[in-house]
Amino acid sequence: MTIAKSNPLFLQEIHHWRELENLNSEDLLQSSGQLHIGMNIRYKYPKEEFEIHVEGEPYLIVRGDTLKGISDKVYETSHYWGVLFHNNRHLIRDPNLIYAGFTIYYPSDPDQYQKRSLASGKASL
Repeated sequence: MTIAKSNPLFLQEIHHWRELENLNSEDLLQSSGQLHIGMNIRYKYPKEEFEIHVEGEPYLIVRGDTLKGISDKVYETSHYWGVLFHNNRHLIRDPNLIYAGFTIYYPSDPDQYQKRSLASGKASL
């Protein structure tokens, strides 16, 4: 795969970054450990097709962010950190561990999101 500006490198689990690094260690050594636009990388196809179903607007996590802090920024209250966690379960295993550079999504109406999630039995927020 060739890295392009328009295709974010998104992996189902953070642990797959190590696998990606191992498959491309020689190339990364030559590029000071950085991925660059136009760089060709090797990766393994997933065993199962991975689909993401997110709702809402994107938010790019920056260093020092927490789900409570992001909730406070986007909703003006930290109360909805659980909505952020559940809406981004494909990316976040532990709500205390989020990573700068990752993009999460926040629903525009967190109360409606909670109602739909509870009604469908998807989550207990």
